[in-house]
Amino acid sequence: MTGTPALPDLRAMPEARVGVGAGGYSSRRPLALGFMTLAALAAGLFGWGAATTIAGAVIAVGEVGVGTGVQVVEHEEGGTVEAVLARDGDLVAHGDTLVLLDGAALRSQKALLLAEAVELAAWRNRLEAEYRGDSAITWDAWLAGQARADALVRDVMDGQGRLFEARRASWAGHVAQLRERIGQTRKQVAGLEAQGDAVERERAFVGQELDAQRALFEKGLTVLARVLDLEREAARLEGEAGDIASRAAGARGRIAEIEIAILQVGDRRVEEAERQAREVQARENQVRERLTEVRRRLDGMEVRAPAAGEVHGMEVFAPGEVVRPGEPILRIVPDGAELVVVAQLEPIHADQVRVGQDAVLLFSAFPARITPEYEARVTRLSADAVRDERTGLSWYEMELEVGRALESETGLTPAAWALSLRDSVVARLTGRLRETAPDVGGVEARERPEAAGNGPELALVPGMPVEVHIRTGERTPLSYLAKPLTDYFRRSMRED
Repeated sequence: MTGTPALPDLRAMPEARVGVGAGGYSSRRPLALGFMTLAALAAGLFGWGAATTIAGAVIAVGEVGVGTGVQVVEHEEGGTVEAVLARDGDLVAHGDTLVLLDGAALRSQKALLLAEAVELAAWRNRLEAEYRGDSAITWDAWLAGQARADALVRDVMDGQGRLFEARRASWAGHVAQLRERIGQTRKQVAGLEAQGDAVERERAFVGQELDAQRALFEKGLTVLARVLDLEREAARLEGEAGDIASRAAGARGRIAEIEIAILQVGDRRVEEAERQAREVQARENQVRERLTEVRRRLDGMEVRAPAAGEVHGMEVFAPGEVVRPGEPILRIVPDGAELVVVAQLEPIHADQVRVGQDAVLLFSAFPARITPEYEARVTRLSADAVRDERTGLSWYEMELEVGRALESETGLTPAAWALSLRDSVVARLTGRLRETAPDVGGVEARERPEAAGNGPELALVPGMPVEVHIRTGERTPLSYLAKPLTDYFRRSMRED
């Protein structure tokens, strides 16, 4: 039969059996041993992953801050810098002048308002003296004080004094004229009264003569014409007496009118002076308010320290720079402020962090080879996320107090903790770390280097970056490995 030759039967060949070599050696046992080892290793890893727990942590970044709050120094109006009197790192006391802003325009406005206030006050004092009827002006105490130091104020007061004397003299002259008219009229009354007395006496004589002539006429000893002449004369004298009496009464009336006019002139003078004084007082109050505001703004040109502490974060450095309203000029770290750590927590970890949780701090500013880890505790967590409108990022603000956590665990105060941190870092850098005192609260007391050449001295300062590891619950390694799969299946086993 022709075609493809038949292949040899390998099963019939002893040397071709699986696991059997030319010398009769079998590899089945090593393979089995290897598989058993791998199975035992896998079982051991699985058991370790299921039984062992690893402490979890949420990592956040932050910086060292001040517990009592950094004082941000701003200016509500802004302006041009005239002089910079402080620099970063300067220690200042409360009320020290840090920056001077240009106040030339305000000083000019203040001078104008002060001159107006002086003029109005002097005017008001003169009017008050007028309506009180004083013989001299009583000046305000502050105005008299200004006059002792300022010749322009004295000129204003002298001018009002001269005006007061002139107006007083004018009023007195007018009253004197009226009183002179009263005197003249009284003389007229006196003359009329004298005329009236003379007429009355003449009437008496005429009356007596008339009575006599009538008696003689009745006896026929005189003529009727004589009697009639005397009667006419008596009638004339009676009319003249009435006219004199009427003119005297009119003169007395004019006297009363003039006296009333004198009173009215005085009343009008008082009323006018009082009305003007009220108007001037209102204007003066307005000017004083404006002057007070200008003085406040001028005083604000001296940017002063709101608290004693260290200057930090200067934003202006030389004269001529422009400060915008409401923008920070500098910051002051208050004296005795407790250092805390302020960190930003991602929103996805917000449910894993609570106030009171322990944390570990890593200071990246220190050399990683020698810097130990330091314990801390979460003391504050913002109720809601903070969002940056420019970047769109959001986070929860978290605050940790290191000193308090160490105090509860080691017995150290915040100041002792800072000293311990600095001394331990310095000692590690210089190789001079040695124990010099027994343990206090579980923390070794270290000797501080005596000389400045023993190495750089490191200390915590506000703004230093910190990496925060916040301790969460413990988990098994197996749960870490299985979490991506479980999360995938939890999301995938859903209907559209």
